[in-house]
Amino acid sequence: MSRTPVTLAEPPALAEAILRRCVPQGLLGRTILGDLREEYAELRRAARGRRLVAWYWREAMMMSAAYVLARIKPSRRRPATGRPSRHTERIAFTMQSLWADLGYAVRGLTKQPVFTSIALATLALGIGANTAIFSVVQGVLLSELPYADPGRLVHVWENNVPEGIPHYQVSPGDYADYAAQNETLGGLGGYVQWSTTYAGGDDPQRLQVTGVTPTLFEVMGVPAQFGRTLRPEDGGVNPVRVVLSDGFWQREFGGDPDVVGRSITLDGDEALVVGVMPPGFQLPTPQAELWFPLVYPLTNQRFARGFHVWYLVGRLKADVTVEQARADLSRIAANLERAYPESNTGHLVTVTPLHEAVVGDVRTPLIMLMAAVGFVLLIVSANIANMTLSRSLGRSKEFALRAALGGSRSRLIRQALTENMLLAFLGGALGLALAFQGIRVLVALSPLALPDVGSVSVNATVLWFTLGVAAIVGVLSGIIPAWSASRLDPAVAMTEGGRGASRGVAQRRIQQGFSVLQMAMAVTLLMGAGLMLRSYGRLLQVDPGFTAERLFTARVSLPSSQYRNAEQTLAFWHALSTELQNHPGVIGVAQARSLPMSGGFGSGLTVDGRDVSNGGVQPDVIYRNVSPNYFAMMGIPMVRGQALSDDHTMGGPRVVLVNETAVRRYWPNDDPIGARIKLGPDPTTIPWIEVIGVVSDVRESGVRTVPEPTVYLPSAQDAPRTQWIVVQLAGDQAGIGDAIRAAVRRIDAALPVYDLQPVKQLMAASIAQERSSTLLLAIFAGLALFIAAIGVYGVIAYNVSQRTHEIGIRMTLGARSREIVALVVRQGLTLAAVAALTGIGVAAAVNRLLERSLFEVSALDPVTHAVVPILLLLVAGVACYGPALRASRLDPTAALREQ
Repeated sequence: MSRTPVTLAEPPALAEAILRRCVPQGLLGRTILGDLREEYAELRRAARGRRLVAWYWREAMMMSAAYVLARIKPSRRRPATGRPSRHTERIAFTMQSLWADLGYAVRGLTKQPVFTSIALATLALGIGANTAIFSVVQGVLLSELPYADPGRLVHVWENNVPEGIPHYQVSPGDYADYAAQNETLGGLGGYVQWSTTYAGGDDPQRLQVTGVTPTLFEVMGVPAQFGRTLRPEDGGVNPVRVVLSDGFWQREFGGDPDVVGRSITLDGDEALVVGVMPPGFQLPTPQAELWFPLVYPLTNQRFARGFHVWYLVGRLKADVTVEQARADLSRIAANLERAYPESNTGHLVTVTPLHEAVVGDVRTPLIMLMAAVGFVLLIVSANIANMTLSRSLGRSKEFALRAALGGSRSRLIRQALTENMLLAFLGGALGLALAFQGIRVLVALSPLALPDVGSVSVNATVLWFTLGVAAIVGVLSGIIPAWSASRLDPAVAMTEGGRGASRGVAQRRIQQGFSVLQMAMAVTLLMGAGLMLRSYGRLLQVDPGFTAERLFTARVSLPSSQYRNAEQTLAFWHALSTELQNHPGVIGVAQARSLPMSGGFGSGLTVDGRDVSNGGVQPDVIYRNVSPNYFAMMGIPMVRGQALSDDHTMGGPRVVLVNETAVRRYWPNDDPIGARIKLGPDPTTIPWIEVIGVVSDVRESGVRTVPEPTVYLPSAQDAPRTQWIVVQLAGDQAGIGDAIRAAVRRIDAALPVYDLQPVKQLMAASIAQERSSTLLLAIFAGLALFIAAIGVYGVIAYNVSQRTHEIGIRMTLGARSREIVALVVRQGLTLAAVAALTGIGVAAAVNRLLERSLFEVSALDPVTHAVVPILLLLVAGVACYGPALRASRLDPTAALREQ
């Protein structure tokens, strides 16, 4: 069935309108439009159909661009005849040439779908990985904090020299003196984190809240979107004033602006809402739902100076540097050290930009990953250059013919670069699509390590980065092949098809150089990944001092308004333990105020009859309130002495267990059993506690940290209102979370249960950053090795094709198939060996940057330096085997006819 040609009476109206706006007004413009219309009519009569639309758009856009550029950069001599200037004509000619080059590149790439598909896939992987990582780097490291003039915000810490803690919290009393006496800060605010129970919804919720000094909102420079922020007069009034986050306001009150002035119930007490903060606002802490005013009475100087729990943020005055602020606050710290030697000896000051404090330890892993994907990008560029070199061999006659017809070297280079740039931009578009998914994977892999992951997205900056990366890859991968193609001798190329000896040797050397470069960079990445894997393996082998098998935990907090005394508090914990103990499959139930690797509490220590201070400074120890069966369930063995029991109750003699590290630190040559200690900043107001036993060490703060001095007190003697419930199960943990919630609800339906998780998850969280960094680096190293293997395969396959005649002679003279295979594989392994030596040298310098991230592994680890080269040789051997096998199956007669 014949198809009727499509004829279009009028040219595209939009294209003609754009051209009319761009061409000069008057006779010249009308002539240009008329000539284009006449040519359009001629082509229409030839029944070219809808191809006319594309033709007209192309011509109109090239002319429009030429005349627009001519206006931007007009020639010095404007013709008086009304004809286009030479400058305009040159622009028009350049645009036509560029359009022709693009069309030619598209046709050339579509004619070789295998080459194009492999190149695009390789580019998409390399550019996509770079875009995804840069999105995280830009969102976390490069984006400004959402505060007014964030560059002037600083974080103020105390440098606790006796304890070796450079970033130590500040006491309320010290904060008051820093705020009153400094000369370099325009404002200073403090904050503390905790949680509270909100009972306004269908089910009670545990909310993350932050107590702040009223000055903090002023320091941050962010006003409330409704109502107001906290004021100095809000402290200590009843009901307590609170400010809501936008997320909490939207979720619980549906965005009702009349929430200001409304009362809500928190921990059983009334609180008055005075304002709602704008979307995205948060202090440099985990996301807070509410903000309370901090009340800090300073009448008890021992308590005010010894209670180090506040974080401080200050705003520099105009033209004040961080160094000047540090010197100013250090002057105040020195005065405080002289005035309060018992609490402030050795307490200096650390002042850092707020952005640096927020980013914290994430900076190094992100920069490391960015460098890793940069290596991958270089490997991709070398791989594409190798492929383009091989492809240009088959086009030798084409380039020679273009040169013989008058094509200049610059014209040939531009044509070759145009193809590579087109490939790179198409690969960049595909890489951008991969990056959207890659960002989700990155955020999912690092939920505990990346601050402010909500700001990680593909924005305008990331799009420009992708465009720039694609352009760089296009130039890097195309310049050498383009230069090589432009240097062809037309006579030699036309007579020998470009396969002359000199050209073959030169091209082989270039390709071998690219292959060595790819493999050397892959070795560097593999070395880094190998070291991180070894380090992570050592972390997994560390004995934390307790067992996590078949243990499940949850937290419950009792409001002081309902549980006013120790009897009510202890009755609740006893009832909850009884409820859970009766649940099928539960072996045991224990309680602890805090668990290993979940944070905790520290306290000053006083030992009866001993001076354990460090230069007059009271030492800090970790303390845990636990139930008697805690140690048996957690697998923490008793070393000596008496264990905690149900007889250690409220009103009885106060007792405590200490760990082995505490014994070595405070009783190095004596038995601590029977010794007496006090916990707290003011030993004059608290009773003595007798040491009755010693337990084994536990890595309380994480598997990377060594055990610290720790003491364990019976929960029944302190009745803490917030505790972890630890449940030991006989089998599967399915449904135990619901069982814990149901047990709490039967006792008190107003209490929320939160932080439900297996105890193993606490251990995993302590090495989450190492796990995600190691996994990502291993993925990028594996990708680099795969791309490098493709490059080796391509080089060896090309060399085999160049040596077909030589291989035919060898086989005619009696060479066996296995000898041909060995010859080809040996060539590839030689390249791999050179690359391995080069990569090891580069890695020896680069991997020293990883030393801070490694655990019990040296940057010169001999196992890694032995395994990685062997792995590279194995992969290179596998990549060479395919071309080697094909070479061994060549027909000698046909091979001898090749040249």
